[in-house]
Amino acid sequence: MNLPRLVQTPSPNWSARRTDVIDTVVVHDCQSSGRGAAAYFATRASGVSAHFICDEVTGDVYQCVACADKAWHACNANPYSIGIEMGGYAERGFPLAELQRVALMVAWLLHFYGIPNKFVTGQERGGWTTHFRLGAFGGGHTDFTTSPTDEAKFGALVTDAYNQLAQGPLPVWALHGQPGPHQISLPPEPPAAFTPRAHQLTDEPFIAMTATASGWPLHTMGDIQFKLRKAGANPQLVVDTLDGKATEAAIATFKRAVGLPPTPGLTAAFLSALDRAAA
Repeated sequence: MNLPRLVQTPSPNWSARRTDVIDTVVVHDCQSSGRGAAAYFATRASGVSAHFICDEVTGDVYQCVACADKAWHACNANPYSIGIEMGGYAERGFPLAELQRVALMVAWLLHFYGIPNKFVTGQERGGWTTHFRLGAFGGGHTDFTTSPTDEAKFGALVTDAYNQLAQGPLPVWALHGQPGPHQISLPPEPPAAFTPRAHQLTDEPFIAMTATASGWPLHTMGDIQFKLRKAGANPQLVVDTLDGKATEAAIATFKRAVGLPPTPGLTAAFLSALDRAAA
């Protein structure tokens, strides 16, 4: 079975898990295009993310958060779950090809993490579920499987994919940890008429939402890369939120240019000078 092409489009909206146990897969629908959702999740101001988004047009899958980390997609279920978003709208229906693709993703994750192929609801764990079935515990959202008939049809697709994957070695697919800089793609441009439906789905009690021109929180790596680019970093940096060699070189070059000592790390003097240079 051919798993969909994976495109790494990181979201800044994630946090570390406080548990090593990943035992539930949650399926959502975007209620927007997959392309629009990927662009929306890539902004800090959205305050929301998911691990994967399946594009309803291209069939590609955007991985927005590493599986080892916690995405902000289902409130109280975030710490132990992996979230998959389906591009499209529930009221318009979903093509069979997309449903099969998402079912294959669910089946792969079940195999990879040793999770039973079991449909769970509410606060029950150890299987796969939908955002709707999480109820208020998961933020109180509806999605494409609000009827037992839809759940049964999708469950049959998951079971079929699960059984097929069990017949051979599990293919290599999703990234558990952070991607390397060479694997990063910029998020796709949202459609012109895209208007996301606002929702707060993080379980994080406090989120630094300091407004910045970059869209990332003040002095996080995404914000620093944005400001280094604005200050004329050469070669031009990709704002990917990852502290790679190119970013380290740009920081060192900037320190030399403004007469700061080559002290390792993000010193207060460096951050102040960078803020002034990018203002």
